[in-house]
Amino acid sequence: MLSMINNKVGMMDKKKYEIIFSKGSVSRECIYKDTSNNEILIEVHWKWYGGTLIVKEDKNLDLDIILMNKNSEWKKHEFIFDEDFTDIEIFIEPENDSYEDIVIEQDLGLLEEKLSDDGYKLLSDKMIYEEGKIQIV
Repeated sequence: MLSMINNKVGMMDKKKYEIIFSKGSVSRECIYKDTSNNEILIEVHWKWYGGTLIVKEDKNLDLDIILMNKNSEWKKHEFIFDEDFTDIEIFIEPENDSYEDIVIEQDLGLLEEKLSDDGYKLLSDKMIYEEGKIQIV
């Protein structure tokens, strides 16, 4: 089912599409470092990931090309993540017994808080979007 909302902002029309990425194709990599230069890599993998894609009305817009997602064409438009996609899997490298219970619970917020309490600072935070079709829901 196509979920589209038209929005008139000034003189420009915008269309909003509720989208979902291919199953298992979106992840996040965060690197943390403490004062002793110990690094921890946190990988978060979403089973499903989606949100609202907002595109400006354009006669030349080819929605099919955006949905094929071969060259991440969707990134040329505004995207708002839907925080209801909470089915995640968290991995930590190297494994660390101090964080094992949190990783088992798959609680990213608690893990980030514990890393901060333990003196780790976030060095990089990168979202990774693999190729794969995007669907309008």
